[in-house]
Amino acid sequence: MSNTLFAGAQASSNQKFNTPDNSRRTMNVRVDADGVVRAMYDINLKPATGSTEQIARTFLQDQGDALGLPDIASSLRTEDVKTIAGSSHVRFAQTFMDVPVYRGDVVVSINSKSEVSMAVNNFKNTIQLSTTVPSLTNGEAIQIGRHRVGINGRTSGKPDHATLMVFRAESGRDHLAYRVSMTNENPLGDWEVFVDATTGEVLSIEDLFVNERVQGSGYVYLSDPLSAGRRMYNATGFADNNDADSDSLTGYRTPITLDSLTYEDGVYKLKGPYCNVTDIESPADPQFYAATSPDGFSFTRSAQEFEAVNVYYNVSTAYKRLLDLGFSVPSLTQIRLDPHGYLGQDNSHFSPSGNWIAWGEGGVDDAEDADVIWHEYGHAIMYNIIPNWGGGESGALGEGFGDYWAGSYSRFLGQWAPTDFQYNWVFNWDGHNPYWLGRTLNDSRTYPFGNLQIHTAGQIWSSALMGIWNDLGRDITDRLVIKSFYYLGSGTTGIDAAQAIIQADRDLYNGSHIQTLLYWLGTVKHFIDPVNFLPTIAHTPLVGTQSPSGPFEIHATITSFHGLNHRAVIVVWGRGNAITDTTVMIPTQTPSEFLASIPGNGTPGIVRYYISATDTTGVVATAPLNAPIQNCYSFQVGEPSVSGVVETGLIPASYALGQNFPNPFNPTTAITYALPGPAAVTLKVYNSLGQEVASLIDQTQSAGYHEVVWHARNNGGTNVSSGIYFYRIEARSTTGSESFVQMKKMTLLR
Repeated sequence: MSNTLFAGAQASSNQKFNTPDNSRRTMNVRVDADGVVRAMYDINLKPATGSTEQIARTFLQDQGDALGLPDIASSLRTEDVKTIAGSSHVRFAQTFMDVPVYRGDVVVSINSKSEVSMAVNNFKNTIQLSTTVPSLTNGEAIQIGRHRVGINGRTSGKPDHATLMVFRAESGRDHLAYRVSMTNENPLGDWEVFVDATTGEVLSIEDLFVNERVQGSGYVYLSDPLSAGRRMYNATGFADNNDADSDSLTGYRTPITLDSLTYEDGVYKLKGPYCNVTDIESPADPQFYAATSPDGFSFTRSAQEFEAVNVYYNVSTAYKRLLDLGFSVPSLTQIRLDPHGYLGQDNSHFSPSGNWIAWGEGGVDDAEDADVIWHEYGHAIMYNIIPNWGGGESGALGEGFGDYWAGSYSRFLGQWAPTDFQYNWVFNWDGHNPYWLGRTLNDSRTYPFGNLQIHTAGQIWSSALMGIWNDLGRDITDRLVIKSFYYLGSGTTGIDAAQAIIQADRDLYNGSHIQTLLYWLGTVKHFIDPVNFLPTIAHTPLVGTQSPSGPFEIHATITSFHGLNHRAVIVVWGRGNAITDTTVMIPTQTPSEFLASIPGNGTPGIVRYYISATDTTGVVATAPLNAPIQNCYSFQVGEPSVSGVVETGLIPASYALGQNFPNPFNPTTAITYALPGPAAVTLKVYNSLGQEVASLIDQTQSAGYHEVVWHARNNGGTNVSSGIYFYRIEARSTTGSESFVQMKKMTLLR
């Protein structure tokens, strides 16, 4: 165990940085600097006939000029065809004179209507080679690769091998080259070396190990002992202390069922249908962890067997999660797990070429933290679904998905509340301690990634996905994210990844979550431009009025890239808590302006409404966002409306906390709440770390509907920065018989 402060937290010499994407993007295509279309989104060509592969090949033939494809019959071989969760995905591999082309893949996706919906094109155009006959043997290439890397340690996991390929160097020059793959312990790495098959020149060296700081648990820890106990690191009984047991660390283990152990050689092994725990890397472990009884896997964390049980349980749970979501990835079931690898250092990694994960032991043992286990397994998911994963911005996207996959699981356990700053942490036990700083799921930075280190850039992507998770929930978001991988190939950019999630929503849910996706992927994180997708609605909400007689005119400026379906531009409204009526908005003489009126009935009360606009392609936008599920506009009629706190003469039947309006907002927003009787009320605003920002109400109030306006200032009167905030009400009746606590989220965009 390492006791070095921040051990392993700094970038290693092989750490990768994001490569900025310099291609041009329009609404539905991404074009490289040479004018070749590299991705097409939301294509939806008229239904074609034939098999899935035939439809894909016909599409590529028809779009050959734009995609820069020559005779596809001789240059593209079908590598894989998958039909999964509402659509099919055909993956082609490029060849040149029967020699495979490195990362020359093309992916065509087809929806359930037999329409081509998305395509990603990594075809290498105008390959120039004088020969496809190598001068070197593959054995000679391996020796050159070993010498150049300086390998003198133990080969782990699989033997060295070399494959003849066409390799395009960063300079743009094509080479007939051997792709040499070596996994070794000194220097530690999953080494990919390209050796020119004619001259022996080393063209490229890369360590493919997907390295990550993580931590694990076992007997098991469902998440980690700090989250289970809601404690901070170094609280009494909650420190690593060189892997020693404590009453607290032992007490927060959870007894679980280990599925499908293998009975072999007279013992029960941690080898099942979804993974196999074994020894691959140093330090040496037993070849397998086993017990003479199927109930013999109960250990405390000081035992090495504890991490073995923990990784077996968590990886099995993660794969069963994929099955529950509707995805089967047979190659993932062959994954091998080494609970004590990486030369015992404080890091962990996934080997793409060997299909294994190894966890380190420096600091807190990585395999004691479920976040670490799920993160590394996230890399395995991506590489097993996208066999040519790599290049472009895949490093940042892969790290971001790993963090999201871990966070999605740990949030599902419900151990931290949204007001706890740990709610937005990953690696609660392995990181955020003296060993290293950990990472978060609420990074405020936006795309593009620029030249950020890939783990840092990954926080931008994971934060976007967790924002979607907060609005749509775990099942929908997990399903959309996993489904999106099937549309992607090598060289993926952040734009491609965002577009793939939107396409997945079209194929799985008929695009019903488009507004939420555009908000987080576009408005908040800037991966895409929402204007290219949704109608835009500009509207100034109605305010309270003393007259209940009406009518109440609603004006809105509505535009759409695709044009509007004027019969589906409507106001949906109602009184009290009910939304019951619909009124079609009529175009005025002012361009893009629409008008509708809500009639009055002479009775004081609250009127609620929202605006809905549908474009000619059937895409729907609402104002406010996500209405009516999360938000609606509302205004009081028959009572005076003032800034600050509003108390009406109406008596609600129950406690309630309304969604702030507007949301997002700048610089002010109104928060409404209802009290069925006199109550002591506190209403406070918190930031995403759970720290109090502003106290808006702290007093006893009478029964009725109330409103308070927040001017985006803290308790000291200083303007706060853009970001996600939470407002929380606590109300206790003056009789002490009832209490009410509720919290909601709001977004400030300055």
